Amino acid sequence: MKTTSVPSTWRVSILTGEVFGGHCDYCNTVLSAEAISQNLFEAHSGHIIAVSASVRILGPEEYRGLELKFRAEWFVGRDRQFLDAPVHLPCVVFKLYCDFCLTQQFPGTESDVTAFRTQHCRHIEAVRIHAVLHSFVGRAMQQTILVIGQQDPYSHNVAQTIPPSTFALSRADQLLELARPLHGMLTAVRCNACKSRHLIKDHSEAAHELAQHRCHWDSVHVHVMLDKPSELAGRELEVPAFPFSLSSFVSSDGITIDCLLVKLFRQHGGASITPSNTADVQRYIQSPKGRHNQPRFRALVRGQGRHVFQCDFHVIHVHAPSRSFKKISRFQLEQA
Repeated sequence: MKTTSVPSTWRVSILTGEVFGGHCDYCNTVLSAEAISQNLFEAHSGHIIAVSASVRILGPEEYRGLELKFRAEWFVGRDRQFLDAPVHLPCVVFKLYCDFCLTQQFPGTESDVTAFRTQHCRHIEAVRIHAVLHSFVGRAMQQTILVIGQQDPYSHNVAQTIPPSTFALSRADQLLELARPLHGMLTAVRCNACKSRHLIKDHSEAAHELAQHRCHWDSVHVHVMLDKPSELAGRELEVPAFPFSLSSFVSSDGITIDCLLVKLFRQHGGASITPSNTADVQRYIQSPKGRHNQPRFRALVRGQGRHVFQCDFHVIHVHAPSRSFKKISRFQLEQA
């Protein structure tokens, strides 16, 4: 299985695996490979969320041979009642963690994953894979995947890799859309520790102002006026500074935030969404409700040392509303 190329620091992979068993926590039953290949939605109606599948990974190469525990609800539902054979799971793996050693790795390449597996091979069941995956219903979800064992990747017990289905490739493309970087210019610095707010006129002034807050960097927020991607242009976001180095904010070329959007909220209450692609994001931010109740973005952010942080970005101002909202009547606004 090949890894989908990404124009940022995020790598979208399609985990392909064969199901060799499972378990239902509700029925307290161990499921054989034959049982779990039947109509799961009918056999476990009303508690499909309690069913898990044991999957031996066939590809990509760096995960080959790992035995993982997948939740059946990622693949099975009312409109898709059987597990595929093999199963395909598009995902972005952003962290590997070992409960035994209490160590973590933020993999950027295939060799990072291979090295972590080798280092923890004696207690592989203690490894946790943190990922954003794309389920069969088109939801990008942040999940933790349990490792339950591993086989020799070159053993005859591990079948040959099977190319992903068209359905899996389309889901991987949708997940890829959510991994686009944000770009903009620094407009202000706010510090909770100093209880101060300073407007930024040029990047040299930004360096001087930010340097005064090094000792309490986790209390600093910056305001960024976005110009890319186009659907977010004109929005000014408040971004926590702690994931980033000071130098990343003072470039004359602006600020680039490598992030993966995982959820959108309304700042003053209302419906939230887990987007499946950029079309979902655009519909949400262009909704008439956004005129008086701007969205808040929850994203995974690639920061210093390739570490990944979960951050909330608040929209504090829209400088170009004509780019975002269609003209509607007062009656339509009240009905929205």
